Amino acid sequence: MDVSGQETDWRSANFRQKLVSQIEEAMRKAGVAHNKSSKDMENHVFMKAKTRVRHFHVFPIVCLGVLGVDKPGSQMHLVF
Repeated sequence: MDVSGQETDWRSANFRQKLVSQIEEAMRKAGVAHNKSSKDMENHVFMKAKTRVRHFHVFPIVCLGVLGVDKPGSQMHLVF
């Protein structure tokens, strides 16, 4: 089984653009201005992550921060 494709897919431009779009959507839902662009936020995560697993761990944290879930008194509503 070749896992090299799976391991490098998260580094592709197409995949990274999908994440930028998801951050933009989170920013729209939050309804507040941010001092960093969605591209800057994704790039920050990408530069910090050395592995696919780490990248997928940090990315949701960034989105939750954009939505304001990390603020005291905020409530998180998950939809499955």
